Amino acid sequence: MLAGGNVPLEQDKAYWEVKVSELAAPCWVGVATGAAAVQDLPEEMDRCEMDMSKLWGYRSDNQEVFKGKIKAGTVVGMSYNQSSGPPTVNFFLDGELIEGVEIDGIRGVVSPSVGVSQGSSLICNFSHNFECKPSGRYENYDGVILAGNMI
Repeated sequence: MLAGGNVPLEQDKAYWEVKVSELAAPCWVGVATGAAAVQDLPEEMDRCEMDMSKLWGYRSDNQEVFKGKIKAGTVVGMSYNQSSGPPTVNFFLDGELIEGVEIDGIRGVVSPSVGVSQGSSLICNFSHNFECKPSGRYENYDGVILAGNMI
């Protein structure tokens, strides 16, 4: 099952976390537009398929991205930056940036989205109190803010 957040990412920079509470089968993390079809857990997609489906993200069993490191207790972080060019999502494992797997040039208004299957469960954290705060240039990113609260 795929679930999209109900708060669009309208701020320049945002960070949120997804903690794996149980991993019985693959899960999916990323962003999606409201035009994305709610569907079963996405299969692994290339960039063209991501653009066509309006789903930009990765499955937990993607060896190129997560290298088998996702298990119960792992915190997957995501940053969203649209302040200096086309929107980009970066991915983190337990607060550490995963180099070279960012997804850039995202089109449309997106929201944080997750997917689970066959008994897996995730806990989402959109607040400003992170379990695994990112470091470096990402340490000042805020949690997801409702647009009316940015004024």
